[in-house]
Amino acid sequence: KIAAPQLFGEADGIWVPLQNAGKKKRIEIRVAIAYTGKKYISKDRRKLLNKTCLTATRVESQAWQVMIREQLYARYKLDDTRHLYVGGDGANWVGSTFDFLGIKKVTRILDPYHVKKAIISAFSDSIDCKALIKQLYDEGFASIEKTLIDATVGATETQVKKRVECMNYLRNNAEFIVRGPSMGAIESNVGKLIAQRMKTRGVSWSIAGA
Repeated sequence: KIAAPQLFGEADGIWVPLQNAGKKKRIEIRVAIAYTGKKYISKDRRKLLNKTCLTATRVESQAWQVMIREQLYARYKLDDTRHLYVGGDGANWVGSTFDFLGIKKVTRILDPYHVKKAIISAFSDSIDCKALIKQLYDEGFASIEKTLIDATVGATETQVKKRVECMNYLRNNAEFIVRGPSMGAIESNVGKLIAQRMKTRGVSWSIAGA
């Protein structure tokens, strides 16, 4: 088994189109990756060390968690793992993907990509988003909440909807918006592993094929 004093786990889902499935037009593919660290390759490029990719579809959360536990215990020496870092977009099943590993010290981190995307998408035309994001990570969500509310008052109906959704997203995940080790690798892995293969233009899948 591979030594993993620190283990990093990330998860995400991607929807792919179905064919001949009645009212069900698409199906979600779940993807999880685990790795023991990163190695510098060149500018802005890092290689994930001892990476494992796991995918499944049509599984409930508990079955998914069991699958993750069995596969990762078979690959890594988890009895000696001191710290597990879990990254993701805030979805409940994503955050609970690695719950069955039984590692005592767990730090869950909301993917900075999603934090920045949510804020910039909702507030870029009315707030200095770069400064706001820095304040969020330095001082926490409570320190920026009034600024976000003030920017929402008087906005258009469409803007208000988007900004309220952003605030709720940040508020509900405030405890996970922390600075931590560099993660955020799941997006590119989902893209290469699933999207390029299964979401090509004109492609649709049977459930069995998916």
